[in-house]
Amino acid sequence: MKLIKIPSSLGSLKKNTGTEKAPDLIVDGLKEFYCAENGRIPTYAIHEVKVSKNLSETHEAVQKFFETVDSYFVAIGGDHSTTYGIASALKPALLVFDAHPDLMQKFDPPTHENYLRCLIENSFVDKSKIVLVGLRNWDKEEYDYLIKNKINFFSMKSIAEDEIIDACNDVMSAVKDFKRLMISLDIDVLDPAFAPGTGYQEPGGLTSRELFYFIHRLKNLKNIIGWDLVEVNPDKDINNLTVKTASKLIFEIIS
Repeated sequence: MKLIKIPSSLGSLKKNTGTEKAPDLIVDGLKEFYCAENGRIPTYAIHEVKVSKNLSETHEAVQKFFETVDSYFVAIGGDHSTTYGIASALKPALLVFDAHPDLMQKFDPPTHENYLRCLIENSFVDKSKIVLVGLRNWDKEEYDYLIKNKINFFSMKSIAEDEIIDACNDVMSAVKDFKRLMISLDIDVLDPAFAPGTGYQEPGGLTSRELFYFIHRLKNLKNIIGWDLVEVNPDKDINNLTVKTASKLIFEIIS
């Protein structure tokens, strides 16, 4: 298993500076867990993308790195714009857990506010092969873009109206037939009570146990090529709660 650190906050528009510190701390936190909930002990090799102080150059570095990745991976950011470089290299179907759709007006270089729109409009990802989970705060432009382009999404409102089992069944049904599925976890999909250390604290999100439930179920899919986890900001954390939660999420994914 490859754990790939991408220590960059350049795409956060200075709104979440500090996320560049997360990969080292999250990987270090893996040492606190001895056995996963399925009884397994994971093995992994740690790699790191050498990022630049320039956002465009960082996207290029991430893209070039992932063009050489030919096995199952978990990438650890960094702000959510790091997903742009990964997906531009791999051109996967995408399942994204996020409080926001990240579909603001397209501009270059892509940031954490519009990386997904840039992936769609630069033809790196097919909009019919995107599923978003946990949405609960969006700009009107983003909402209109979702509807106009028929992008499949599960809002927190709809998830809350279902049992978590039913919601997960629906998500898995939506992605099970995709080829080369990548799963992206923005930590702000969690309610800030469970993950306060992030740039945008959005009330009404998933509990940590609900997200673990999704992960444990999704791991049964045979079409996953990799995952990433982004937007953890240690500088905004409380009692290291978000970093530790992120470490456990990674530990459960790789076990």
